[in-house]
Amino acid sequence: METNKVRGEKALIIFSPKEGITAYDGKGIKPLISAIIKNAANFQDAFCVDKVVGVAAALLFVYAKVKAVYANVISQKAIEVFKNHNIIFDYAEKTFSIQNQDKSDECPMELLCKNITEPEKAFFAIKEKLKIP
Repeated sequence: METNKVRGEKALIIFSPKEGITAYDGKGIKPLISAIIKNAANFQDAFCVDKVVGVAAALLFVYAKVKAVYANVISQKAIEVFKNHNIIFDYAEKTFSIQNQDKSDECPMELLCKNITEPEKAFFAIKEKLKIP
């Protein structure tokens, strides 16, 4: 439903019981993984709002031990991840998979994590793919 979509320029918003509200700019999965690397404790038991959540982001949210996630757009595989890990979630729009920016194929992070089921493995695979030390 259009009226429920997250508006504005922030890519990721974290409502943390420990740290309060933190917002991040950027595109793709980089704001999420960078925030986890910088301050993973901020995510524990947090409610997170992200514009697009595919399987890669879902696995990162599980890795970071969030309590709940809201997404403007969510993939079917991300829903399965959240259900399997008892993460509360809601969304405005569901899609089969997240597409790359020019819509010619699946998102590279979706392809990377398509067959990964363990959140820790996804975290390290994404870090390596993005060349984050």
